[in-house]
Order: sequence, then C-alpha cells, then structure tokens
Amino acid sequence: MTAALQTIGLAKNFGALNVTRNVSLDFERGARTALIGPNGAGKTTLVNLITGALDASAGQVFLDGHEISGLSQAARARRGLVRTFQISRLFRPLTVEDNIRLACIQRLGLQSSIILSGSEKADLGDAVASVMDLTGLSDSARMTVSSLAYGEQRLVELALALALRPNVLLLDEPAAGVPQSESHIIMDAIASLPSELAVVFIEHDMDLVFRFAKKIVVLVDGAVLVEGTPDAIASHEEVKRIYFGEARP
Repeated sequence: MTAALQTIGLAKNFGALNVTRNVSLDFERGARTALIGPNGAGKTTLVNLITGALDASAGQVFLDGHEISGLSQAARARRGLVRTFQISRLFRPLTVEDNIRLACIQRLGLQSSIILSGSEKADLGDAVASVMDLTGLSDSARMTVSSLAYGEQRLVELALALALRPNVLLLDEPAAGVPQSESHIIMDAIASLPSELAVVFIEHDMDLVFRFAKKIVVLVDGAVLVEGTPDAIASHEEVKRIYFGEARP
C-alpha cells in the first residue's frame, strides 16, 4: 500500500551544520505518529522540510506516492499536506465561525468572488458547519476568538487546518502553552479525527504522546534513532538514556 507521506534521505545543512541527517520515514493512511526527541533534535526542522517551509539540501518527499519535493508550501497544502504551528495564528477579533469560514473560502477557491451564487453559499455553509461539528465548536460559533480560553483557541487552529481537508495533518506541539487542565480539549479532538487521516505530531508531553500515538519516532541530532510502538520505545535502553534520563514513561 502506498504511504500517505514518505521521506527518503531527507537532509538539511546550514553551512557545516547538519540539522537533518538522512531521514527516511513512512506514514501510512490513518497513522497516529509522534515525533519526539530532546531539544535541538531537529523535530520542527523536519516538519519544515516536509511541508516546504524549508528547502531540503538532499532527499525527497512523497505525498500519496507523488513526489512533492519541488513544490511550494502552499502547493503542498493544496494537495492535502497541512500543518499547524506552536504559536496560534488566528484572527482573534473575528468569531470562531468567521475564522473557519475564511479557511473554507480558501479551500473552495471563492476568495476572488465578490458575490456568491446560491450553490456556492450552500457549499460554504455546509463546509463550515461540518468543521465546527467535527471539532465540537458549534456552541462557540458566534464567540470572538479573543474571548475563548487558550485551549479553545488552539482547537480553533485545528479547525482551520481541518477546513483545508488534509490527507496528512502535521501538528507542531498542538498543546503548547495550554494549561494541563485544558490539554484534553485538544487531544480529545485529535483522537476523534477521521480514521483515514494520517496525523503526525510533535509533542513534549509524554503523557499525551503515549496516550495518543500508535507509533513513535525518536530523533536525536537530526537523525532517526529508533521508531516503533509506544511499548517498544518505552523499553528501549538508548531512548531511556538519552531522552528519558530524568523521567521515564
């Protein structure tokens, strides 16, 4: 079966500094994969290479079997490779519904339309309602983003990503900055995502990683140290020594 996302020999050099070294990974459809590793391991750099935010020094990226290495970040997103960021990027004065509507307008190619036809309005309304239902945001539709708790704001960011109808969703620390009492809002939403959607996430909270991930990839010094099931990673001696030196899962 063709992988939803694949990297082959992906590398990034900044002068003599090798920040990503020969990373080859497969993410199957429906994957729930966590990227972990100590600070400076190259996790965010790898995501930037996969999404096209950074140009690779070497290697290839494939989406559903088609090479996308030469495509821009926007072109990769249009093909279904979508990411979120550590810091929320939202229109805070607007309502939740309006934020989601803007993302749906972009996906439906309606941004240049001054007046929408009846069918376009119906398609847009259905798309917005579907995303709000999926993320549990329907009750907050008319609230401004700025009035929401931070955990709910991160949920809106996830909704914007889902509005683009991704095949692969890359989450860069989805619970970053969210109080522990609210982190379940994000992870419960992620856990309820469509089963065919491949989800890859960076997360430092090991409780979240081991509760959510079906597969874990450990990066050290820009290279893959090991990948495997949560049980295999938790019992891996080198992982415990390098990554879990102070707190083992």
